[in-house]
Amino acid sequence: MMLSTSHSQICTKCGEETPLLNLDTYNVFSAPILKSYDRCQRFFIKVDKLLLIHSGPKPTDEIWKALEGNAFKRPSDIRFHLRHKTKLLCKHYDCIRIFSKIFAQFNVKTKRNVHHLKADIQRSFTQILYGWNKCFFGTLFFSTDWLLRRFVERCCPELLVFLKPIPKSNRSLKYVKMLQTISTNGCHSPR
Repeated sequence: MMLSTSHSQICTKCGEETPLLNLDTYNVFSAPILKSYDRCQRFFIKVDKLLLIHSGPKPTDEIWKALEGNAFKRPSDIRFHLRHKTKLLCKHYDCIRIFSKIFAQFNVKTKRNVHHLKADIQRSFTQILYGWNKCFFGTLFFSTDWLLRRFVERCCPELLVFLKPIPKSNRSLKYVKMLQTISTNGCHSPR
C-alpha cells in the first residue's frame, strides 16, 4: 500500500519514498511543476497586508481607479464602497489598511514592532494548524479571517478596524469549540 503526498509516494510497509512531480496541465501559463494549495503562505500574505509589509495590488489593477476620487474617512467606508459600489471581481479586501492609508489618510500606529508582531501571529497560526492536522484533519479548516481577527484581538487590537467584522454565527461557535479541543487534548505543537 502506498501513501501519497503532494510530492512523493511512500510505501507503508518498508517506508521507501519515491519522489513524484506532477505537471500542471490546467493552466498553460503556469510554471510546469504543480503547486498545491499552501494554507500557511496564504495566511502569511494576509498578515503582511495587514501590517503594511506587503505593497498591495499591482499598479495596473482596476481597484485603484475604483477607489480614486472618493471621499473616505474610515476603513469601513472603503469596505462599504468595495462591497456595494464596485463591480470588480477581485476587490482586495485584505488590502483595506493599505487603501485606508492612501485614500482616507487613516492609519493606526502599532504599539509593537511589526516584525515581532508578524512572528507572533505566524507562530500562533502554525500552532493552530498543527493542532488541526492532529485532531481534525480532513474536516473544514478555520476561516482565516476569523483566526486572524482572533490573533489581532490578542496581540494588537488597534488593528481590528482594518479587519472584516465577523458575524455571530454557529460556525464561529464551532471554531471556538475546535480551538478548545486543540488546547485541551494536547493537539498543540510543542514550542
